[in-house]
Amino acid sequence: MRRPLRQWLATAVAFAALAGARPASAEGALEGTWDTPYGRIRLERAGTEYVGKLLESGRACGYGRGTEVVHGQLLDGVFTGEMRVCYARQCHPDEWLLLLGMPFRNERLVGSLMLPERGCPNGVTAGPVTLTRAKMGDLATPLPRPTPKVEMHPQAKPLYDEGVAKLSRGDGSGAQKRFKLALEYDPKNPIIHESLGVAFRLRKDYTNARASYQAAIKLGRLPSSYYNLACIFALEGKPREAMATLSTALKMGFADPDIGKDQDLKSLLDLPGFEELRRQAAERNRLRAGP
Repeated sequence: MRRPLRQWLATAVAFAALAGARPASAEGALEGTWDTPYGRIRLERAGTEYVGKLLESGRACGYGRGTEVVHGQLLDGVFTGEMRVCYARQCHPDEWLLLLGMPFRNERLVGSLMLPERGCPNGVTAGPVTLTRAKMGDLATPLPRPTPKVEMHPQAKPLYDEGVAKLSRGDGSGAQKRFKLALEYDPKNPIIHESLGVAFRLRKDYTNARASYQAAIKLGRLPSSYYNLACIFALEGKPREAMATLSTALKMGFADPDIGKDQDLKSLLDLPGFEELRRQAAERNRLRAGP
């Protein structure tokens, strides 16, 4: 399991422009259609602000069509805005981080994505970030297939949020109870099932954690669900299953460069093939961050 509240994916990634995105003036240079690890977005101006929304279901985080993932203003050649991020450990479902950047030759927007003073610690998004017009085929591994849109039943949402709050405080038992109640209203929600698995893992109930992650995979195929399941297999002393599931997580888009530091995976460190998986995760993360 990742360190508590570890973020598994952020929008601090390389963006690839679709062919046909027209050159424009400095104030209009960011408009167009783009392919991102979330899926395809359309970045448009709305008054003085740019707004980027998904044109299809997201490849990560379970975001659906029409979800806003970036917004901001381009003033005097500097882009100031925010990008959406999501968390594997459900410190909270998602968060907006400050993005400052500068367009470069209408090909890149180079800047920094900054962590807030409050919120989930240990995020991997602080520091340089590049939005770039390039072909996603340059990635060393293919992008994951789009994950289905995940919406939460309105009566399940407050129970889920209570569970998240308890989980962030290390109260696995309390979180488990809230997530189970949330599932009574929304039994097919993969995010709730995965979060329930995290609560079980916190209590070292590996059997129920595994069942919860497997249920989440069946319902939503989220990359983090595969990763968490790999951790459980490793903890249960099942290296073959752990390695295979970890490989699937990377193919689905999991890109944490620090998997070698995850204590749940320490039994895999010396196995043939683990170093290659670690290298793949680090390389994908590097490519997403841009040059």
